[in-house]
Amino acid sequence: HRQHAAFEVDADQNPEHWRHRTFAAFVAARPGFSDAQLAALVALTDEGPDGDDLRTHRLDELLRSERLTAEQLLDLPRWCPAVQSAPLQRIYRRMVVRLRLRREGAAACFAEVQSAADAEIQLLALADPTLGRDQVVWLAEHGANKQVRHTGRDQLRRRFG
Repeated sequence: HRQHAAFEVDADQNPEHWRHRTFAAFVAARPGFSDAQLAALVALTDEGPDGDDLRTHRLDELLRSERLTAEQLLDLPRWCPAVQSAPLQRIYRRMVVRLRLRREGAAACFAEVQSAADAEIQLLALADPTLGRDQVVWLAEHGANKQVRHTGRDQLRRRFG
């Protein structure tokens, strides 16, 4: 009711923005989801009066929320193939590599860090103290963006002289 009242007086009269904000607030307020709840959220479609279907945005929100268990994340493509198609494919892969970085360390999954060509993943890898000199050199030379390359060069100076 509060959100509807705010919508009535707000300059943003795009209902899809409000529907998305409501879903994002719902996800943020939850510590996680049971498998049944997650399945229901993934199956949920939303084509409001504005004609915009927010399903892709909802899946994106769920992936980025880090509220899914490792098992749910890894099993998601089996019952929601949409996570492996554009535009969600990159976000899904990012979240899987982040999971592997936390579990195994950057050195163990460096090939994925390289192939992802994703600055966020590469910066996370650079934050891992187990990363070897050759790997830091590769990121300093071939990082996905200027920030990664600069951070890599900085780490080379600080950690390896």
